[in-house]
This record gives sequence, structure tokens and C-alpha cells, in this order.
Amino acid sequence: MVRCPSPGRTAFYNDSVSDLIEWLKEADTDPQLVYMIEEFLSGRGDVKVASLFAHDLPIYGFLASLMDEVGFDSFVEGLSSYH
Repeated sequence: MVRCPSPGRTAFYNDSVSDLIEWLKEADTDPQLVYMIEEFLSGRGDVKVASLFAHDLPIYGFLASLMDEVGFDSFVEGLSSYH
């Protein structure tokens, strides 16, 4: 469903992403991390997290590489890296 181009499913997906981002913000999640997750999810598999992180913050580079290793489909299914 997350890759389906149907307007109804796309709207449902976008609403779900918006709800998640709002929750992350309410939970005081680091703004850079929220940005990376939002852009990654909004890209629906066409965005590499490594292109999104603040290069002056090395921890995000490591996180970005892990998220890209896991990949979009596995990320939205709740899978994580083994590192």
C-alpha cells in the first residue's frame, strides 16, 4: 500500500506520515531526526536518508547509512538494522 499510486491510498499514506511526524514532534524528538524520517517516508522509496542529514553532525551520518541499509520497504514494516 505504501507505494500504491492510487489517490485514495496515497492520501491515507500521507495522513499516516503526518500523524507520525506530529507525534514525533509532540514527543520532543530531535528536529533533525524528525526531518530525516519525514523526508524519507515522503519520498516513498525514492529518497536516500544519506542525502538528508546535517553533515556537521556525524551521528546522523551513521543513522542515515543504517536507514538506507534497511531500505524504505523494511523501514515501514518496522524492521531495523542489525548494527
